[in-house]
Amino acid sequence: MYKIGLASSHGTRKTGLSYGLAEALKKYGSVRVVGELSTIARERGMPIDQKTTLETQAWILLRHCSAELEGIIYNYKFTICDRTVYDNYSYMKNAVGENEYYLNFALNHGKMKKNRKKYRV
Repeated sequence: MYKIGLASSHGTRKTGLSYGLAEALKKYGSVRVVGELSTIARERGMPIDQKTTLETQAWILLRHCSAELEGIIYNYKFTICDRTVYDNYSYMKNAVGENEYYLNFALNHGKMKKNRKKYRV
């Protein structure tokens, strides 16, 4: 599986790019897009932005990791994320302060396996 994570500031069209990239990659195999999860959190009534909580930020971080793992479990050839796990931890840190547990979780989730390659563009 190829995992593609887009990292950029707010409003730079990461979500649009991720869906456009997914459309282009469909001819090479199955594609899973992990969209912007704070919108889902808001729709479910969780506080976000300035009113966010550790619990909301943890839900976003863990849901992101879970969605990436589903890409592996269901054998998608490509998983495209419009944020990275590191972005999600950074939002958490900025909103509610540093948290060693979630920092280590994010760092360990992002480690590469021996048989996986990492590409940067």
